[in-house]
Amino acid sequence: MLNNARLLVTSPNARDWPDKKKPEVLFAGRSNVGKSSLINALTGQKKLAYTGKTPGKTRMLNFYSVDDKLLLVDAPGYGFAVSSNKNNVDFDKLMTTYFQLRKPEALLLLVDCRRGINQDDIMMKELADYYGINTLIVLTKIDKCNKDGRLSTSNAVSEKLNIPSSRIVWTSSENKEGIDNLEKRILAFCKK
Repeated sequence: MLNNARLLVTSPNARDWPDKKKPEVLFAGRSNVGKSSLINALTGQKKLAYTGKTPGKTRMLNFYSVDDKLLLVDAPGYGFAVSSNKNNVDFDKLMTTYFQLRKPEALLLLVDCRRGINQDDIMMKELADYYGINTLIVLTKIDKCNKDGRLSTSNAVSEKLNIPSSRIVWTSSENKEGIDNLEKRILAFCKK
């Protein structure tokens, strides 16, 4: 488990972000895909990242320090730019600025196994590719999918994003399936 995790900063403004002195992994995906739940499962803390029944609670970039050795970054779910709420940020601008300034070691692109990918996921992958960022697809909520559903979603994602199946990890924050494997993959990205 990624131990001793703590929230460092929550902000959409680059001037507030911590210095880029440690390896960094970005968690991105549509609203309600399970980014915060996955961070909690990886760190063994139930309330490190805020989760709720209402999608879209993450509205800024949240930087979490793990063992003072690496940073996990939780991005807002896709769709917040459409709201008029003054606390929401322009997602495209935020992510472009983030990739330009931070150059994370990896993007973990989370996809709900029941939903598959959408155009926003494709655009996020293309943005990461443009900046030369490694992308790992994380199929979430696999406890809610049978084996055939997992395989068909995995195959469709692999085909649409033109990535090998070795770059797809299946996880469940609920029953912890795949969490150890994902942790190993994160640590491998951070050693490069």
